[in-house]
Amino acid sequence: MVFPVLFAFVLITLELKKVDDLYKKFEVIEAIDDAGIVVLELRRHEKNVLIFNREKEHLRLFHDNIKSLKRKLRELDIDISATLGKETKEALTAVVNKYEEDFHLAIENINERSLLVEQIRPLGREIEHLLKNNELSFKLRRFEKNFIIYRDESDAKEVQIISERLINNQLQPDVATLVKQYRSTFNKIVDNFNKQDEILHEMRVNARKIEKIILDLSFRQRNYMNLLLKNGKIPFFVTFLALLVSTVFIGYLFSYGFLRTLDNMQRTLSKVKDSRFSYILVKDVTPELGPFIETYNQVIGSINYNVDRAEGLVERGDAKLQQIDTILKKINRILPAAEKFKHYRINPYKVKVNESGILRKVERVTRHTKLKINTRLRGIL
Repeated sequence: MVFPVLFAFVLITLELKKVDDLYKKFEVIEAIDDAGIVVLELRRHEKNVLIFNREKEHLRLFHDNIKSLKRKLRELDIDISATLGKETKEALTAVVNKYEEDFHLAIENINERSLLVEQIRPLGREIEHLLKNNELSFKLRRFEKNFIIYRDESDAKEVQIISERLINNQLQPDVATLVKQYRSTFNKIVDNFNKQDEILHEMRVNARKIEKIILDLSFRQRNYMNLLLKNGKIPFFVTFLALLVSTVFIGYLFSYGFLRTLDNMQRTLSKVKDSRFSYILVKDVTPELGPFIETYNQVIGSINYNVDRAEGLVERGDAKLQQIDTILKKINRILPAAEKFKHYRINPYKVKVNESGILRKVERVTRHTKLKINTRLRGIL
């Protein structure tokens, strides 16, 4: 009876521990999803900063989100190490740091390009002034702006071709010097754009690495949670069966003990008419029936005690009746002898009265004794 209940208790305890693990996994998955959302926000603010040229609000939000991402990764440090390994955790930390470093490099590169653009504009205006608004100077400025805005390689080639033609023009040596400075500055802008492309490419690669690790961690945590839920069905079913078996077994024992107790009571009560009372032995019964049997035995004990008292009273009453019978026998022996004294001067009527009075007194005593005995017996029973 105890083993199924104990077995069910152990299973329930283990399943409750798994429920606690599930709750922790829900918290971990929620933190992982928050980290994934932060990464998406980072990329959005990164693009806004790079596209809109250091927009201050997005720059502030980027720094806030990178701090939030690092904090969440520190909170998930143990889970990342346990799920993906310590090396992956260290690699993720390094990738996040490299991503932040590349972002700062991109900002510095944008600042440098802004300075170069500010340097090339006066040179272009001066070339236009020296060439007297020549068509070549207009084309040079137009292709330069198109390249800075649209990043078309053909525009960069046209700027190089026009610059070469102006440098080779021996009629205006001052213009050639300015064009060389202009071309040098433009080449720096081109290099700056190429460097920016490399930085942005590396940032995209690192961002994808971060997203991939976070998605892999989320997938593994969800897979583990699904495995816990799937495997948890069998222990719950076994626990239900164990509780069902133990309930049936306990019910059988209780019913068996209760019926056996009622049978003992029936046999005991059947002996009441013969004034024979017996006890129910408290043996192999359920705890629920113990107090009932104990009370019943106390009642039986009280009845037996009262029966013993009643039997004693009956015996004493019988002794009194025997004494009365003895007295009556003596009276009956005396009365014939009294007839012999009739010739004496004795009032016969008075003798007869005395004789009747003695008989009535004896009868009254006998009746009173029987009534008293019957009253005591009814009080006891």
